Amino acid sequence: MTSWTFDVQGPLVGHKCSKSQCFSGKVSSFKSLVRWQANLAGVPQELDPKRTYSLRTEVFWVKRAKVDTVNVHKLSEDGLWGKDRRVLNGGFSAHEYAGVERAVFTVTVEGETDGCGNSKRGRSCR
Repeated sequence: MTSWTFDVQGPLVGHKCSKSQCFSGKVSSFKSLVRWQANLAGVPQELDPKRTYSLRTEVFWVKRAKVDTVNVHKLSEDGLWGKDRRVLNGGFSAHEYAGVERAVFTVTVEGETDGCGNSKRGRSCR
C-alpha cells in the first residue's frame, strides 16, 4: 500500500461555508497551504478513478479546539482534490492542549477497482 504523510502548521481553518464564504481569503489560503504541503510530500493532484483512497486527519490544538475537527478534515479534502469521490475511507481525531496548532494528514491508496466501481473480486460490469 502506498501512503503519504504531511503536516500543516496552524492557524487551522475549518468551517461550514456558503458559496461566497468558501472563496474568502482565509479559506482559500488554508486550502492552498494544504495542497502545497501535499505537493511537497508527493500526493497526486488527481485521484486515479480505478483506485480507492483513505484520508486520515489528526488535529493538534494549543488549548481547546477552536472549530469542529470534521470541518477541518473536509476543508482539507477539498483543498487536496477538486474531485474527491474516490476517498472512500478515513477519519479524524483531535488532541487538545498539545502545545502546538497543526494538522497531520495521511493519504493512503486502499486498493483497485475494476473500472465499474467494484472492488476486484471476480465481479463483472453489468
